[in-house]
Amino acid sequence: VVFAEILYNTDDALLVPLPFFLNVNLQWLIDESLTLPMTKTNHKAGETKGNFILNIEKAWTKMRCGMKEVDMTYGQWHEAADNCFHFNVGCDKVGEEGPYAKWWEYHFGFFDSQNDKIEKFPTWHPLEEKLCKAYCSQPMTFSRDYYANKYRMAQLEHRM
Repeated sequence: VVFAEILYNTDDALLVPLPFFLNVNLQWLIDESLTLPMTKTNHKAGETKGNFILNIEKAWTKMRCGMKEVDMTYGQWHEAADNCFHFNVGCDKVGEEGPYAKWWEYHFGFFDSQNDKIEKFPTWHPLEEKLCKAYCSQPMTFSRDYYANKYRMAQLEHRM
């Protein structure tokens, strides 16, 4: 899979939503690379100017498959998660065995390894998104026990 350079710039500033990693949207990012809606970030400490990143909200309206994460099916989630994992391997200086890449492998792998993953997708998908956002704002070590507990809680809350 080839990833548009703008994804790397954008990911450096904010979490790229999972639907952007659907095959059809990755192709769109490459095909439309010269006309993508952009915005400029503020400069980081030690830098003199900001970077241009993808304007996520405007891109939603133009993408080939402009669904929100909440509207994804399990099959779409699986496709996007696999692409997102490979993208994040490319962001880890060590590569596939690096700590950043491993976190993504464990994160997506946890949900994908659940026996009831397809039929329970609507109950755990919001949790997956929440845990991903939490990691991106405050990186932490992956804990399978923590995820299992959160997964059980999501199932219980959904039954109520």
